[in-house]
Order: sequence, then C-alpha cells, then structure tokens
Amino acid sequence: MINTMKTSKKWAWLTMLLIGMLSVGITSCDENDNNTVTPDPSDGQEAESAYFFGYRDFTPQGSVYYIEVQEEIGSGTNKSNAVEIGLNAYVTSYGEHPYSFNGNAGTITKWDVDKTALELYTSDILS
Repeated sequence: MINTMKTSKKWAWLTMLLIGMLSVGITSCDENDNNTVTPDPSDGQEAESAYFFGYRDFTPQGSVYYIEVQEEIGSGTNKSNAVEIGLNAYVTSYGEHPYSFNGNAGTITKWDVDKTALELYTSDILS
C-alpha cells in the first residue's frame, strides 16, 4: 500500500510541474510583439531585408543593364546608385546573391551586398 501512495504522489507532483511549466510557457511567449523597427542603412546597422532590382535602359547602341539594391519596393530606381552591367547582359539572383552574365566578355559575376549601406561589390568572376 505504501508503494501505491508513493507512486500517486509522484504522479501528482509531475502533473503539477507540467501544468506550471505550461502556464509559464504560454504567458511568457507573446506573438503580438510589434516593437520591430526597420533599421535605416545610414545608421550603420544591417538591413533585415532588401530587394535586388535588375533593369535596362534602351539606348541607340542597345539595352544597357543595371542592378541595384533597395530596402523597399516602389522607392524608384536611381541610375547614380546602380551598377552598370553593360550591353548584351543578363541579371538574376539566387539566394542572397545577385548574379550577372556578360555575353560580350563571356563572364558570370557573383555580387555581394553590403547589408549596412546596401551597396553591391564583386564577390567572384567566372569566365
């Protein structure tokens, strides 16, 4: 009879411990935390996300391709901030890296993005 009593007390304590852990876990996790702030690239903080834009400008010589990284969609393009890829080119992205193909030079360029200034720089060139 003593063995049964020890077992039931043990289960009672384990059940109370489980209920206590669940109540602490449920009340401490708040999904409605709206204190997220999008960092400004000029502050020196890394941007949480950014968008890669590839676009072209039609000239008498042909289509000149540009690539640019911006923090928001719809903020407009600015050729002075963009990197000119050139004529006979193609741009794409994979993962967090933009890539460009230059048909005239026969090269594929992998670009890295500086996450604080949102600037592009060459990471690797394959010819």
